[in-house]
Amino acid sequence: MLNSLQVGVLNATWKQKDKLEEFQLPSDIFDALSQRTVPFGYGFMQFLDTAVAAEICEELFAPIPPPSEVALNGVEVFMNASGSHHQLRKLDIRIRAFIGATHTRGCVYMYSNHQGCDGGRLYYDGCACVVVNGDVVAQGSQFSLKDVEVVVTQIDLDAVGSLRGSISSFQEQASCKRFVSFVDVPYKLCQPFNLQMSLSSPLKEFAKRVFYTVFMGSENSSDATRSRSKLLSEEIGSWHLDVSVDIVVSAFLSLFQTLTGKRPRYKVDGGSNIENLGLQNIQARIRMVLAFMLASLLPWVHNKPGFYLVLGSSNVDEGLRGYLTKYDCSSADINPIGSISKQDLWIFLRWAATYLGFSSLAEIEAAPPTAELEPIRSNYSQLDEVDMGMTYEELSVYGRLRKIFRCGPVSMFKNLCFGWGSKLSPSEVAEKVKHFFKYYSINRHKMTINGKCSKKGSGKGFHPGKASRPGGRRPE
Repeated sequence: MLNSLQVGVLNATWKQKDKLEEFQLPSDIFDALSQRTVPFGYGFMQFLDTAVAAEICEELFAPIPPPSEVALNGVEVFMNASGSHHQLRKLDIRIRAFIGATHTRGCVYMYSNHQGCDGGRLYYDGCACVVVNGDVVAQGSQFSLKDVEVVVTQIDLDAVGSLRGSISSFQEQASCKRFVSFVDVPYKLCQPFNLQMSLSSPLKEFAKRVFYTVFMGSENSSDATRSRSKLLSEEIGSWHLDVSVDIVVSAFLSLFQTLTGKRPRYKVDGGSNIENLGLQNIQARIRMVLAFMLASLLPWVHNKPGFYLVLGSSNVDEGLRGYLTKYDCSSADINPIGSISKQDLWIFLRWAATYLGFSSLAEIEAAPPTAELEPIRSNYSQLDEVDMGMTYEELSVYGRLRKIFRCGPVSMFKNLCFGWGSKLSPSEVAEKVKHFFKYYSINRHKMTINGKCSKKGSGKGFHPGKASRPGGRRPE
C-alpha cells in the first residue's frame, strides 16, 4: 500500500538574490549519488583555475545586468543558453550586446541558441558564438540544417585578467564589491596551449555530393552572367548545368498564339507594358518549374536515393518592394537570404570573395543588378533600379523603417525628412515614400504564399542559379 501526501505548489520568481540555498534532491537521485542536497539560487561555480557563471537571455539586456556583479567577484566565463527567435537584424543586436558586455568588464562569453523551427511560425537561427574582451573569436552558422552544431575555439584566460587590470574603474569597483555566494568545484578547466585542433573540412568534395547549381538562361541572358555562374560553381565544387529555356518559352507563346491569335512582343520591339511584363514572367515561372523537376529527378539520374531541396534567392528588400514574379525562383523549399537586405548581401559577397576564397563573388557583386528578362539592345539594357524606380540603397532604408521600426507612410516620411533633408525637399521625400508604399501594398499577395516544404527526405540542396547574377526578378 502506497503512502500518499497531498501538497500544493506555488510558482514564483526567485527572491533570494544574495545567497545560495541547499535544495533537497529526490530520493531516487539521493540513492544513486549518495548526495542529499544541491546548491540552488544566485551564485557561480569556482573552479581551481577560473570561475564560471550562467545567465539567462534577458539578463544580458537588463538595465543593471546581474553578470556585472559576479564579474567583480572574479567570474571570467559567462554562459548563456538562449532561445532567441529570428528577426531582421536581431543577430546584429545580440552580437553588439555580447561585444559591449565583454569589452567593458573583460570576460569570456559563450552563447548558444536554438536552431530550426518550433513547429509554428517561429524560427530559431542558431549562431552560437564565443566572444572574448569585445572580440568575436568563433561563431556558428545561421539557419543551419544540422541537428547539432558545436562551436570550438581556444582562448587565453590571461587576456581577461590583463584587460581587467588595465581598467582602473573595474579595480575600483571590485575593491568594494558585494559578496556573491559560490560553489567550490575541485577541478581544472584550462589546458596548455600545445593542443592543435583541425576544424577544416573538404568543402568542394561535400558540395559535389549534395549540391547542384543550374544557370537557366535565355536569349536575353548575357555571356558575362553565364560565365560568372560557371566560375562560381567551379569554386564551390557543385554539379553545374547550363540550360536554355528558350524552347519552352517558344512553346508557351505558340500555344498562346493558337488560343488567341496574338503573339506578345517586348517593349523594345514595339510591344505594350502588359506584353513586356507577360513575356518576362513566362521566363521566370518556367525556371521555377524546371528547378523543381531537376531537384526531383537528378538524384534518380545519378542513382541516388531521395530528392533535392530547391534553394530560393530572393532577398528581403525585393520582397518588400514586390520586385519578384509570383511562383518564380522566389518559390522554393528554403530561402537562405530571404531575411537579408541587398546592401548586407553585397557586403557579404565582398567579404566572402576575400576571406572564403570565392574570388568570383567580387565580380558578381560589382556587376549592375539586372534580371536579364528583356532583350539586350545597343541602346537599351534592363536594370533593376530603373525598373523599380528606386535604388537598392533607398530600398534598404525603406525596409529597415518598415520592418524594424514599423513605420507607416506618415512616420516614414517624418524619419526620412530628417535623414534626407539635406539633399531632398519634403515634397521629393513624400513622392519617394508614396512610390514605395504603392508597390509595397499592391504586391503583399506575393509574400503570403506558403513556401514551406511538405516533403521529408535527404535535405540535399539544389540551386536554380539566381545567385550567379546579382539581379532580381521582374515584378508581376
